[in-house]
Amino acid sequence: MPDTLLPGTTRVGVLGVGRMGLPIARVLRTAGLEVFAYDSDLLGEGAIREAGITPTSNADALAAGIDVPLTVLPDRESAHAGRGWILALRAGALWIDLSSGDQRRSESAMQAARVRGIRTVSAPMRGGPSGAASGDLDSSSAARKTTCARPSRS
Repeated sequence: MPDTLLPGTTRVGVLGVGRMGLPIARVLRTAGLEVFAYDSDLLGEGAIREAGITPTSNADALAAGIDVPLTVLPDRESAHAGRGWILALRAGALWIDLSSGDQRRSESAMQAARVRGIRTVSAPMRGGPSGAASGDLDSSSAARKTTCARPSRS
């Protein structure tokens, strides 16, 4: 499944592992992907480890070690308020923002990422925690045409 989900990619990071992010991270782990996670609420670290997911010490550490970051935060404004983690992403990374809220609030952060060679997809989700746990979420997405093309690796 990993090859059909994200060709050539196995290192996924989930930023925000609350009631939606943790079940999403579990589904990705079950699919065979190597999943890393960070949440500012460090009380959830036990649940992260129990799910076979590797916790990171902060958002920058998460971003530095992955190819595909997923932001799963309850409100887009908070999702991008501390967007310094974007600087830790490698060019060619594919940032998928599943955060809820007004997509226009995250556009400046996504633009900053694109300037650095990071591909971006804005895909707010619907389906609640039960949908996240079953892997059955609905989403509408917005991305540039070139986002889906996998960059060549040197």
